[in-house]
Amino acid sequence: MGRWLLAVLLLLPLPPLVAAPQRVVSLNVCSDQLLLLLADAQQIAGLSSLARDPELSYLADAAAGYPAVGLASEQLLTLQPDLVLVSSYTPRALVERLGERGVAVLTLPNVESSDGIRENLRTLARHLQQVPRGEALIATLEQRLASSAPPPSSAPRALFLQPNGYTSGSGTLQDEALQRAGWHNAARDLGLEGYRPLTLEQLILLNPDQIITSTPLERRNALALRILHHPALQRIGQQRPLHTIDYRYWICAGPMLADAVEQLRQLRHAFDASARLP
Repeated sequence: MGRWLLAVLLLLPLPPLVAAPQRVVSLNVCSDQLLLLLADAQQIAGLSSLARDPELSYLADAAAGYPAVGLASEQLLTLQPDLVLVSSYTPRALVERLGERGVAVLTLPNVESSDGIRENLRTLARHLQQVPRGEALIATLEQRLASSAPPPSSAPRALFLQPNGYTSGSGTLQDEALQRAGWHNAARDLGLEGYRPLTLEQLILLNPDQIITSTPLERRNALALRILHHPALQRIGQQRPLHTIDYRYWICAGPMLADAVEQLRQLRHAFDASARLP
């Protein structure tokens, strides 16, 4: 009976293969990055209006050749997309409108770890039918993130400081990057999780070995950045000035995390070299 059933199944026609999407539109800068990395050029029908911003988009140059798309459904539908990439911040009304028009929508969650990056890459690669490309990106990411950093007990203390005095505690991309590069995240000493404001008093008490920011230099006079100019902070950074790692490495969780880790490793090597000086 088993052989007979197998013979019948072999004679049945195979179900039709689902075609890969050919007109994909991304509506936020984070899915822009993953789409540009994974899709064939002809699969991309449009990217968000931030995709070309060099301060926010890691792949701003690659995005230049594609239409910029806003959140107006009329403009979006003129592109005749067969897949639209959204985030949890995309207006719900727009997502529902796309569903009513029969347009497939894929929500890529906001993630704060290399594990989340791998999951988003695999999810989008599967939808684009670009699985080998996705796995190749993941393999490269894992290779670059593999760390030979010293044990945490010997790690100098670094702190991220952003506009309005926000810092990055445990469970953030910056926290993972610091650990992989051989630093201890000083925000953990206060038990901070996620992105939290830091008072000037807390900053002085922490007295980190290195302060890192992502604020573009030309914007440091903004009111939100006044903490960076405080005399107490200037004294902390007297020996080791603030180090800047651009927003485009952090604003989205993607393979560009490896570039940020590499910069942090170089900073750690420079710290070690200066500590050995008499």
